[in-house]
Amino acid sequence: MIKATLLILLVCISFPVLGQDIASHQWMNRVLIVMAESKDSKLLQQQIDIFNQNEVGITERKLLILLMTPLEFAFYSPKKIDWQPFSTTYDNYKLRDSEIELVLIGLDGQIKHRKYSVTPALEIFVIIDTMPMRQSELRNSNNQH
Repeated sequence: MIKATLLILLVCISFPVLGQDIASHQWMNRVLIVMAESKDSKLLQQQIDIFNQNEVGITERKLLILLMTPLEFAFYSPKKIDWQPFSTTYDNYKLRDSEIELVLIGLDGQIKHRKYSVTPALEIFVIIDTMPMRQSELRNSNNQH
């Protein structure tokens, strides 16, 4: 709980526009932060390819994906990734010295999962689908049909 709050607080303080954007998604979107050593990282490109192949699942789960490198950040889009300068070290956010790190933040703003490798979309979706709020969304969706 403290680490999740600290992560969100650091994002909000370090990047006012980015922080406001992420904070504005609380209770509306889940956030997946993907950190890599470089935007040209093979692992980052593999992860983006996975996202590109799973757009429907990403949208269904209200997942906002933030890509971060030590020098730049971007919000994932299947059409075009628009990298912006990153003025603060992302070492504040990474826990391990790994080539790639994924941090999943739930609708409530809490860290739900952390992974240190390229992760299949199905694994991310299963984690999200077991969350209580997602279970509620699925029940409400089924009741409407």
